[in-house]
Parts: sequence; C-alpha cells; structure tokens
Amino acid sequence: MAPPAPPDLPPVGPELTLSLRGSAALRLDAGSAVELDLSGTIRMTVEERLRYGPAGVRLRISGVDLAAASDVLGTVRMSLADDDVAMLSRVELAGDPPLLRHVMAFEVTLTIERPPAVAGPLDLTSAQPPTLVCVGLERFPPRRAASYELQRPVELTPEGALDEVVGELLALSLTSNRARGPG
Repeated sequence: MAPPAPPDLPPVGPELTLSLRGSAALRLDAGSAVELDLSGTIRMTVEERLRYGPAGVRLRISGVDLAAASDVLGTVRMSLADDDVAMLSRVELAGDPPLLRHVMAFEVTLTIERPPAVAGPLDLTSAQPPTLVCVGLERFPPRRAASYELQRPVELTPEGALDEVVGELLALSLTSNRARGPG
C-alpha cells in the first residue's frame, strides 16, 4: 500500500484569518498569576515557499487582536507590536506520516486597563517574540479546531524600557475555531 500523500500547503498570496479562543496566565510585578480568557483573531498572509529545510510556506502576520475581560485587570488586549518579526512564522511538513506544523512568532503589546499600582492603562511589550506552535494539522488553514501552545514564558517590559522586566506571560493556549481564507 502506498504511503499517504502529504498535506497540501496553502498557495502564496492570500490573506488568512484565524479566529481563536483560549487562556493565558499573566504575572505582573512578581505578584500572583492572573488567568485570562482570550478571544479574537490573528491575520496573516502567505508570502513565499520555504527555500531551505522542510517543505513549507512563510507567513507574514499582519494583525493580532486578542482580548480578555478580567475582574482584576479590566480589559487586557494583545496586539501586534512589530510585523518585521512575522517572517519567523511558517507552516511546514513534519513527522511521519507527514502532517503540517504551524509556528507563529511575533512581538506583542499587551495593554492592561487597570494594572496594579499604576494609574491608568499600561502598555507592555514582549522582550522576545512569543512562539506559538500547532502540530498535527491535516491542512492549513485548519478546518477543524487546532490547538496552539506557547513554547516558553515571555518577559514583558514597559514600552521604551526594554531592560526593565515588570511582568511575564507564563502560559498561552489558543484554539482556532474558524479560519477564513482559501482552503
């Protein structure tokens, strides 16, 4: 019996939107972690086929709009800080039998409506890009629920003070419940 055909990669060019829901754990100023229920979207464009390594495509993330309502912090928004790092995002063939792995890495800004011990909203930037990974996809964009997991905690700094760590994104787990785009 012939091995299964590898999954199709998305074509170059179209914009895709993933609708996501999930949870995050955020710690500010060495306090206890606050659990957040996030929902929103991540938009991306398929830019090119990968030239080296496993077969795949490179993605440019053009928008991140995730939000949560917290009794402790008020509204917490996660948005794209800098799309220059979006070229780190890719969909590639992995495993045996080959399935697709989606890796997203992008700098984010967290806007916290009511931060502890600070008057007014606080904008924090990721000190390094958070990396979210989803493995075992049969197709991209996914038609069924697909789970994305943060690969390691991310330090958060005030905008303009990148050497002053004031928080940490401890965990981020998102599930795509809908994708818009070709496929």
